[in-house]
Amino acid sequence: MTTFMRLGGALAAAGLVLGAITAAAATAEAAAAKPRACNTDAVAAPLHTTAAVNLRTGKGVGYASQAVLSKGTDIYAHCWGVTRDHSWWAYGEALSGRSRGHMGWVANEYVAAGYKHPE
Repeated sequence: MTTFMRLGGALAAAGLVLGAITAAAATAEAAAAKPRACNTDAVAAPLHTTAAVNLRTGKGVGYASQAVLSKGTDIYAHCWGVTRDHSWWAYGEALSGRSRGHMGWVANEYVAAGYKHPE
C-alpha cells in the first residue's frame, strides 16, 4: 500500500467522523430550537392555512397573537403540541405572505398538508 493510499484512507475516515459530528450537532441544534411545548412525536410537515388565522406566542387562544396569517399562507411546522383539552397546535415558520419568517403556533383546525406556493 502506498503512502498516498494510506493518507487517502485516513482522510476518508476523518471525513466520516467529522460528518457524524456535524450531523449530531445539527440534530442537537434543531432539537434545542423547538419549544418545550412541543410535546408530541408528530413529524415536521409542510402546511398551508385554510383560513385567516392567528400566529400565536403559545399553543392556545389565551396566548397573544403576533400576526394574522392570511388564507393560503405556507407554514413549515417544526413540531406539534397538544393542550390539556386535546387541541393540536403546529409550531412553525411562515414561509409566504406578509408574515414570512415569523415563528409561532397555529391551531390545527386552520391548516392542511402541503404548500400553496412551492418554490
